[in-house]
Amino acid sequence: MKPQHTPTPWEARESGRIVAPSKDGLTEQTIARVQGYASEVEADAAHIVKCVNMHDELVNVLQSAYDRIDGDSYGDSVMRRLIEKTLVKARGEL
Repeated sequence: MKPQHTPTPWEARESGRIVAPSKDGLTEQTIARVQGYASEVEADAAHIVKCVNMHDELVNVLQSAYDRIDGDSYGDSVMRRLIEKTLVKARGEL
């Protein structure tokens, strides 16, 4: 069984620190610290947090779209293949 990541939502804090609520809900735990050029650290942390927090929702929407494409046209089959490949990558099933 694959280990689970720290539950979302995560938040970006000062100096590129990424945090999540602790299990008690009263404190927060540091998930990571982004390092790099000072001008980019906070923007990178915010981007990471945005992507992590949206991941499950985007995967669910893609799965719903995949399930609703039922046509036999060339365009439908191409779209289904693209969505399928993307879902495999997003779920880490490579």
